[in-house]
Amino acid sequence: MKNENDLEIKKPRRWKKWFVLFLLVIILGLSGYVYYWYDGIVKLQKEAKAQVEESSALIKQAGQYKHLKSMITSEYNRCQEFISQREGDFGSFEYCKRYIEWTAKNNLK
Repeated sequence: MKNENDLEIKKPRRWKKWFVLFLLVIILGLSGYVYYWYDGIVKLQKEAKAQVEESSALIKQAGQYKHLKSMITSEYNRCQEFISQREGDFGSFEYCKRYIEWTAKNNLK
């Protein structure tokens, strides 16, 4: 006949299975969180890189605009001086007259 000590030793230990299953669920949950967190970081990096490229293009365009604006202003000043002297050929006078009208019409001065 078996004594009581033998029966206690042979009891199934289900708590180990539940503990391992619980740890597995936690590990899967954490790995999923880390994956989505890393994916979000990669997306933010790509977006920031695109914004930096866009802003550098805008800065370049602003520099070109500034250069163009200075060229228009210098030509406007030259034409103002040319008209105020009232000397030169008729073609240059008409050009300057129309150039000044064009800058006034387009609000470039």
